[in-house]
Amino acid sequence: MVRVFSLELSPLSSFWGPPQCDQIEARYQKAKAYTDKLTQSILAKAFRGELVPQDPNDEPAEALLERIRAEKEAATAKPQKTTKKRGKKASSPQQTIPGIEQA
Repeated sequence: MVRVFSLELSPLSSFWGPPQCDQIEARYQKAKAYTDKLTQSILAKAFRGELVPQDPNDEPAEALLERIRAEKEAATAKPQKTTKKRGKKASSPQQTIPGIEQA
């Protein structure tokens, strides 16, 4: 026996009417703006070195950059000697032919 049921569904807009949709969208936009600002503030703190405790024994960034510049200038001032790699002589393989004695 087959019964036919009639089920009437109201449109989604009556459940989530325009005022609720607007509220949800406003909350989404507010949350998105907050996360964008949060991301920027985390990056700013990272560049300032505020995310982890700093080791007082580390050299300052300026000193590190100056050392890198000096090393780079020293490397470009002295041309590096280039040497050609010599290839190995090809050794002729010795073949043994049966019945012939080699000297």
